[in-house]
Amino acid sequence: MGSIQTTIFEGDQVAAICDPVRAWIAPWVLARPHADELRRRVAWRCMVAGAIARGDVPGPYSDALADAAAAVLKHKRPDPRTEAPAAR
Repeated sequence: MGSIQTTIFEGDQVAAICDPVRAWIAPWVLARPHADELRRRVAWRCMVAGAIARGDVPGPYSDALADAAAAVLKHKRPDPRTEAPAAR
């Protein structure tokens, strides 16, 4: 296990990312509805931190970098609730 990377939102620690595949999200964040913007933002930050830990994205990690990367990535991915998969 590598070093622990935390993510902070409005002064509160919302998650800790300990290696490229594991993240521990604060219980109060997980208790929010699945479509909640804070919960989604924390999940995106965790995915970006994991990508940095794996070396897929250059680091070092910062919450600002994670938010910027997540904004780009989520606009490149289709929303399964509103977009049908491409025909093959």
